[in-house]
Amino acid sequence: DGKPLDLLKLDVQGYEPQVLMGGIETLRKTKVIVAEISFFREYEGQWLFRQLYDYLLELGFDFSAMYEMARRDNWTPLQSNGVFVNVRR
Repeated sequence: DGKPLDLLKLDVQGYEPQVLMGGIETLRKTKVIVAEISFFREYEGQWLFRQLYDYLLELGFDFSAMYEMARRDNWTPLQSNGVFVNVRR
C-alpha cells in the first residue's frame, strides 16, 4: 500500500543489490534505512560501501551516520551499520 515507512533495516548478507533494486517503491516511501555496509567483498555480487552509497544517493538518500564498526586486527574497517536518510520524503 502507499503508507510511508519510517525505518527499514537491511542485513541481507550480500543480497543488497537484489533487495534494493526489487523494492524501489518501498524505498521511495521510506524515511530512514539502516544497512550493513561492507568495505571488503565477502560474497559474490555483493555491493561495497561506494556502490550502496551511490545507489541510495540516486534515490534521494543522504548518508547520515555509521555505528558498530567491525575491524580487522590491524584496525582496518570491515563492516559497519550505515544510516541513510531520505531527503525527498
